[in-house]
Order: sequence, then structure tokens, then C-alpha cells
Amino acid sequence: MVGAALAGALLAAQLIHPYLDRSGDNARFLILAKALLTRGQYCELNFPHCPAEVITPPGYPLLLAGLMALAGAASSLQAVVLPARWLNVGLFGLSLLLLYAVLRRYARPRVALGSVALAAVSPPLLAYASLEMSEMPYLAASLAALWLLGGKGGGPEGQRASRSEVQREGETEGQEAARCGVTRLTGLTGRELVGVLALAAAFYLRSVGALLALAVAFDWLWAPARRQQALSQRLRRVASLGLLLALLCRPWL
Repeated sequence: MVGAALAGALLAAQLIHPYLDRSGDNARFLILAKALLTRGQYCELNFPHCPAEVITPPGYPLLLAGLMALAGAASSLQAVVLPARWLNVGLFGLSLLLLYAVLRRYARPRVALGSVALAAVSPPLLAYASLEMSEMPYLAASLAALWLLGGKGGGPEGQRASRSEVQREGETEGQEAARCGVTRLTGLTGRELVGVLALAAAFYLRSVGALLALAVAFDWLWAPARRQQALSQRLRRVASLGLLLALLCRPWL
């Protein structure tokens, strides 16, 4: 599994070059990042009067602005191209590891590993992993959210984890509630709260990430492993998920 992730990252690294791609979106991300870093505003520097940007989510430009600050490259957009591409190569490798972790809940090790191997040599994924685009950060954030928030699935590992989780559920939730008032208020564990943050990050990278919340809510309400919880508890957890996401995503809505 680690070997497949490493092989995918190495393949993507072979495609890296220091020149801007002609897709157009990458230049837009870089311009928005420069506006954040030099003006402290989320606006389009390439237009007169620098109009506010209201379409592209600010997550990836913020990430690029951080890279620009670290590289001291605010005056040269070209200087941040290579660091951004190497970061995406690393995120591609991380995404492959997360993909394996998610698939193991539903499939046997060979099936999960085969799926990761196919993803590692996928031409579209390799192309996006070698460019300064938002696909790789979004992929990593969304898979992290599914791993942290998803159910245990029907695979061998998932079934064992489900039985173990049911046995420890009351004790674990009690311990979490004792440690953190937020978990006591929302009914969510610390792991799930981190998952909500990953879900919000996916939304800020690409707006379609909001749809992942529907998949998580469906899983929490109707997945067989979840039905051992009382309906009122499941509804409370879904309501907490929606409220926390609304609060986190409200600045961009």
C-alpha cells in the first residue's frame, strides 16, 4: 500500500516542469493568492479596480499565499509554481494512503490495494498532481473527511471495527464528553470533530465539497452499523454536523 502510494507520487513527480500550464485556472489561483498576500483582499488583481472574487473558493489561493510567503515569492508568481507542484505531489501520495484506509472498510486488502494501484497510474490524477491546481488538496481533504466521519462498512475489517465500536461506544463517548464540552454538546467524538474540519476544508477548496455532508448524513442515519444507536441520537448527531458545517462555511456562503 505504501509502495503504491510512493510509486504514484514518483510518477507524478516525473511530469513536473517549471512552466505555467495553459489551462487558465492555475493563473487565476496564483493571482488571487498574490492579492491575499500583498493587499490582504480576496480580489482579482488582473482587472481594473481589483473587483472582489465571488466565484472561486478561497481555500487553495490561501494555501498558495502561504507558500508565497514562505518562499518570499510575492513579487514573482513564477517562483511559487514549483513549490506548489511539489506540494500537490505529496498530497497525491497522501490521498492514495487515505483511499486505501477508506476502501479497507468495505473491501478485502487485495481489492483495496488493486484500486489504489489503479489510482496511482491514472493519467488524469497524475496530470492534476503535477500542476498548481486545487484537485489534489481537495482530494486529500475529502478522503480525510470520509475516513474520519464514515461508517465501518461491510468488509472484514469494517465488521470487526463495528462490533468493537458498539462495545466501547458508551465508554468512549463518556470519556470524550468529560474531556471536551463541545463533544458533550454535539454528541460527536473528537475524531468526528476533526472530520468536520476536514469536510469544511474540502468545501473551501471546491464548493462541491458541501455535497459530502449529505453522504455522511445518510451514513449516520441509515447505515446498518449505525442503527444500533437510538434514532434520537442519530438525529442529534446529524443536526450537530449540519450546524457546525453551516457555522464553518458561512463566511463563504
